Amino acid sequence: MNPRLLRTGARALLTGILGFASLLATTPPAAKLLPPDTLAVLSVPDFSQYQAALTRGVGQFWGDPAMRPFIEKLQAKFRAEVLDKLEREAGIKLADYAELLQGQLTLAVTRNGWQGSTNPLPALVILLDARDKGDPLRTRLGELRKKITDAGATLKTETLRDVEFTTLPLDADDPKAPSITFGQVGSVLVAGTATRPLDRVVAGLQGGGLPVLADSAALGNALWNLLDNAVKYSPEKHTVHVSVGRHPNGVAIAVADEGIGIPAREQKEVFRRFVRGAESKRLGIKGTGLGLAMVSHIVSAHGGAIELESEEGAGSTLRVVLPERV
Repeated sequence: MNPRLLRTGARALLTGILGFASLLATTPPAAKLLPPDTLAVLSVPDFSQYQAALTRGVGQFWGDPAMRPFIEKLQAKFRAEVLDKLEREAGIKLADYAELLQGQLTLAVTRNGWQGSTNPLPALVILLDARDKGDPLRTRLGELRKKITDAGATLKTETLRDVEFTTLPLDADDPKAPSITFGQVGSVLVAGTATRPLDRVVAGLQGGGLPVLADSAALGNALWNLLDNAVKYSPEKHTVHVSVGRHPNGVAIAVADEGIGIPAREQKEVFRRFVRGAESKRLGIKGTGLGLAMVSHIVSAHGGAIELESEEGAGSTLRVVLPERV
């Protein structure tokens, strides 16, 4: 394969990978999104854990029996002031959207200027992450808006940091009653009873950009080396698989081949300079022994790590793991 074409292709591929990886970035933790005047928060990283979290408590703090009355009060406030009114006024049931909610669930109470009087009241904030079901969630929200207006309700729209939000009164008969404002940022449904804390949340969600801080030229060279090795060390099978996905430590870019593989006894040494495998020498495959050492150096400089899975005669997978920007 022409080395120049491979290098150009590697850089183009990296651009696409980093763009796609932005879709895989996890939602920042609640502590990084909520305003500093937050009074209370209940957050679980996965919606499927919600019921278990409410039953068991989240961590040692929430599991403390002394916190049980507070947890129950927070649940009751959320149910009475939001869920029950949404169902009564607009026929909206949170359970109808449960299959779209895959990631973080956060319920929070913020001060919102509250000083102990009744006006203004503390504000509720709800964050629900749909992860890879962001597009279906957007469709469902559009259908929801239509359903509400078709029922004769009046909706107000406003823009928070270029994101359209819709406000629905929670009690049509009481003009002083709180309202619920909701919108979608990426894969996250953001809702609350006041716009000021929502603006802070939107800023936090938009601040992520690409999920990794990366020198595209350096990483392009690293990816080129991995692709070059995959082709060189697959003399009979030239199929190379490139994938990107979530990883416990961030985002992973994997390059897998179906080539000669690396014996277990050599796997710890291949990232050292000038080290080449015995089989590659026997087959007369050209190389300097510097490629993987350079890849390891570039990845380490990005705060990442490189993982190797290989079986002699069955190919290799090299996985570049880069931390998310949070």
